Amino acid sequence: MDDEFLALDVVVNKKSAVALATFLKRVTWSEMKNCASSDEEIYTMRDGIVALEKALNEQGVYAL
Repeated sequence: MDDEFLALDVVVNKKSAVALATFLKRVTWSEMKNCASSDEEIYTMRDGIVALEKALNEQGVYAL
């Protein structure tokens, strides 16, 4: 994979956004490890989760 950055434009209702934020907050390292093929992929997944959480927070959406 490369280090190219993407800007995502997503439209969801507030309820779905809060549910997503809550999921991102609750997903555990071991759950990511079960889905990943390497340690590097786990860290990459976590980087994506952190970026999504930040974007949601910037829109005023926080996990329950």
